Amino acid sequence: MEQKFSILGSVMEAANHSKNSAMEAENHVKHGARSKSLMSRGNFLVIACLFLLAVLGGCQKEKEEEKNKPFRYDKVNISDAKYLISSEQQSKSATKSSSSDSYGFNKILENGEIEPVRFIDEHGDTISQEIWIYDVVNVNSDFLFFFGVFPYFDENGAEGAYDILLANKKTEKIYAIPVNMTGQFFGVNSNFFSDVKGNIYVVGSTDNNSDRPIRSILKINTVDNTIEELPFGQDEGVGIVWIDRDGICLYSGLTGTKTRHTSNWFQITPVEFIDFGGSWSVLLGGDGYIYFIITSSADGLRTIDVNRIDGVNSATLLSTQNLTGYIYHSRSNHTNNNLIFIASDYLYELNMADFSWRSFQLSFSAYFYGTPLVAQNSLYFFPDDGSKKIFRLDLNTYEDSEINASLSDYEIYGVTTSIYSDEIQFTGMRYSDSKYIAFSINASGNVTIIAESGENNIHTVKLIPLN
Repeated sequence: MEQKFSILGSVMEAANHSKNSAMEAENHVKHGARSKSLMSRGNFLVIACLFLLAVLGGCQKEKEEEKNKPFRYDKVNISDAKYLISSEQQSKSATKSSSSDSYGFNKILENGEIEPVRFIDEHGDTISQEIWIYDVVNVNSDFLFFFGVFPYFDENGAEGAYDILLANKKTEKIYAIPVNMTGQFFGVNSNFFSDVKGNIYVVGSTDNNSDRPIRSILKINTVDNTIEELPFGQDEGVGIVWIDRDGICLYSGLTGTKTRHTSNWFQITPVEFIDFGGSWSVLLGGDGYIYFIITSSADGLRTIDVNRIDGVNSATLLSTQNLTGYIYHSRSNHTNNNLIFIASDYLYELNMADFSWRSFQLSFSAYFYGTPLVAQNSLYFFPDDGSKKIFRLDLNTYEDSEINASLSDYEIYGVTTSIYSDEIQFTGMRYSDSKYIAFSINASGNVTIIAESGENNIHTVKLIPLN
């Protein structure tokens, strides 16, 4: 007890000290608890942020993986289109088309509505990659080519791009052509041929440059879905190529005029079976055969020999005729498969059934009218004097007339025709309201507006009739 009481004062001091210490300890505990609470709350926020970033990163990764997911071009939605129409963009050399665009190459339906062209993958989804289309070219009644940049991802996720797509206008099926059109000179300036076996031939373009001769031909089998490149190899400076309905190729270059067959490409035959007695030209007939035309002059007369290429080493002289005047245009009349030759103010027709000739006098001089545009039953001539007149030659009767429709109200950007219609399609600007328009004029001179910039916000550059 004494010990106890003797230390009472010390105990009281100790008690006071303990109280103070307890208060400090309590404050320390309270602050420590608050710090732990703050630390826990901070840790939660950090974890939540990390989780959110992980989720967002995962979503972004999924999007990137989905974006880079392998796909192939399967279809393009053009079976219901009457026209394809392109519009001017920031780059005048190409137009853009993707799932988010409302411009680029659009299609015009029979009822006049305008919808974007969509490319579809094998899963039926619209391809979302950005696609650049440089041009569209009609090949025949079934197929057309798209030229541009068409990106894809292969099975390894590697990115690539096609330059050429072949599309079936009826089934909408797409065939990707794995050829670089710049390096191989395949493009919108190329010539296209078809044969009776379903092959389409794309002739490498010289690109209007004599330093860029034709190097090869693409042979596309639309039945077996195969593609083959046919190189000219040792034949240098090839500048002109024709391919007939049977796959016979007639071509001319620095090493002469020769023939090959596309099914036996490396067998070459020099053309020694035709008498080159003057200047010559070649045309592809409506029957699919190649016709070799020799023109010579003597004693004031112009004589024309018409030869048909029958094989890689044979030709048949069909007819010889004296004509008046220089021949400016020669072509096949697709309405009857007869051959027509247009001189200054005369038209001559060679009947391919009995090889008889007829002549028709024209009311205008073809010399001043440039190369005519071909329509269903017409040839349309445009004078080069700036008058914006149109002359029509009826391919059934060979009567010519001036179309009663003035183009003076428009600034014309482009003119197209099609053998599926007698209309002429124009793109340009209307002076009265400065609207960019696409319009057509028929053989009677009636004008039909196809599209206007005010309604569809389209600055029309090119109009392509599909049927």
